[in-house]
Amino acid sequence: MIMALAPSASAGAFGAAASPFHDYAFCEIVAGPREGGCATPCAALADCCGAASDDCGAGAASSGACSMDHDASSDQERALDALLAAAACKPRADDDADGGRARPAAPASVTFATPPLPPAARAVLGVYGAAPAAAGEPAGVMAAAAGLIRAWGLSDTFYVYDLGEVARLHALWVAAMPRVAPFYAVKCNPEPGIVAMLDALGAGFDCASVQELERAAALGVPQSRVIFANPCKRPADFRYAAEKGSEYTTFDCASELEKIAAGYPAFKCVLRIRCDDETCKINLGLKYGADPQEDAPQLLALAKSLGLKVVGVSFHVGSGCQNVAVYADAIRAARATFDAAEALGFDDMHLLDVGGGFTAPYDAESADLFYRTAAIINGTIDECFPAGCGVRIIAEPGRYFAETSATLFTTILGQRAARAGAAGGAPAPRDYWLSDGTYGSFRIQVAVDGLEPTCVPLRSPFLPPPGPELAAPGPCRLWGDSERDEDCVHRNALLPALRDGDWLGFPHAGAYTICSASKFSGGRMAKPTKLFVCSQAATRDLGAYNDPALRAAAARGLPAGAATEGTTPGATAACAAEMLQALSVGCGAAAPAASCCTDDAMSGDSEGTAALSAASNEDGGGGDGGDSPAAGGGDAPMGGCDDEAASVRRACVLELP
Repeated sequence: MIMALAPSASAGAFGAAASPFHDYAFCEIVAGPREGGCATPCAALADCCGAASDDCGAGAASSGACSMDHDASSDQERALDALLAAAACKPRADDDADGGRARPAAPASVTFATPPLPPAARAVLGVYGAAPAAAGEPAGVMAAAAGLIRAWGLSDTFYVYDLGEVARLHALWVAAMPRVAPFYAVKCNPEPGIVAMLDALGAGFDCASVQELERAAALGVPQSRVIFANPCKRPADFRYAAEKGSEYTTFDCASELEKIAAGYPAFKCVLRIRCDDETCKINLGLKYGADPQEDAPQLLALAKSLGLKVVGVSFHVGSGCQNVAVYADAIRAARATFDAAEALGFDDMHLLDVGGGFTAPYDAESADLFYRTAAIINGTIDECFPAGCGVRIIAEPGRYFAETSATLFTTILGQRAARAGAAGGAPAPRDYWLSDGTYGSFRIQVAVDGLEPTCVPLRSPFLPPPGPELAAPGPCRLWGDSERDEDCVHRNALLPALRDGDWLGFPHAGAYTICSASKFSGGRMAKPTKLFVCSQAATRDLGAYNDPALRAAAARGLPAGAATEGTTPGATAACAAEMLQALSVGCGAAAPAASCCTDDAMSGDSEGTAALSAASNEDGGGGDGGDSPAAGGGDAPMGGCDDEAASVRRACVLELP
């Protein structure tokens, strides 16, 4: 089922204004294959919109047949393209031929709606007390954070996890690469809420350690949706995996095969080959992967002599790969390895794992990269592993799901006025001390990768509104909360004057952040408070980028009035109440009515900021890592919180006063 945009004179379902799609209403289009191989739903568009697509013949609407010359191998892509052309989301190629009728150009921003959630996913929202939120982009989360701070009296580091973003990204993945099943790389962020939501949506899991296998086992994930993807494992790891019934594991060297043969010959073995992009940001080829031409044939022969079952091939081109052509080379190398294995008598080759390194399409650059990657993967898979060949295709996205699904908030613990001016008369930086640092959430991003993270200031709702003298930006340094002098999060930040108790929000903080925190200096940075929301939509500024699959995927999901270009995050706050009712999120407090929010996130006043009423929390949310008034004992179901997890602040109703 595809949600398409069709011309309409009426307002959206919730009367939202200023949407980039404000001239269009949602209608449901059935886009199944038609007789003769054409999947373009021209007749369905005619039924919904009152006219057939101009790209199709005059008889299409009545006969159900399409006069366009379609290539059966690209039916799906053409179907999406035709849907969008008919819905006037993109210019048609023949505008000049029909008298120059103007079609609106594609908007710069695209609103991704959260898709309808299955019952299991709705249950996850209840377990984690995920409060409905109108907008999922950074501005929307920042607006909600002020209310969270006030509602819970927060004074230390916390994360906001957006489970609606996880659901949207899953829907986008399925739309972009329908033949490639996502197996979430748990190591990227083993947060139980993310894992539980992806499990409820039917995703699989790439586990590289016993702890990650335990996380999947606690959710009852079928072993057919788990791969133990670590080419070099401890004997104890094999023992645990075998006890839990794990089926698939990877290898890339002779010693790993010998370990498997010695004690665990029932495993289905997947040969990891090296096909990395040397220009990628994180190159894993130096550490993992067998050379497909020199090493792979020898390893296959050894596996055969040991009586092991080799059932597939995997690879990982590296993180941040810009040269998408490397995927085509890797898939073709995997095909050659399949052929070599089958020639040796391995007659059950049924798994191809195309690895990870994917980035979520959150702006024009990342959208272009993701969809170019998807296009080349789709095309090469169809070339080398055509549909119906019996090969299951998976990938291991981690950052793709986690990065934009979490926002980190640190408070200002202290500060020091600027000392003498810098060389050349430049203003000297002011020093701020944060409640997190490079021994905590910034360990990999700053200490390892050398990046300077983006941050957004947020005024404390417990302090007086700031005067104009605090508004002017100035240079500053952001120091972490440890005694080490190298613990500096940012040496060249430009921020307005902050007060002790004000906050900094760090968007896109879900990947390789808290999971890499150490217990140095008491470990206080390793267990921040966690809060959960479920946003209804997120508007992404994609510039001039206009990918049909992207816009079709954006059209999927709920026709709720999402926060869109030109609106504040709370402009459609009434949706939160309806969403709460639809999701049946249980709570122990009365639900206040939702109303619109107009103030921006920097305001310290409670007017216009999001607030949460406290839930009773009698059914879980324990833990030892926070100062929540709602923290209690007991184990939350579905992996909600355990002794090693941070405290979970339970919330139930989003109020936008």
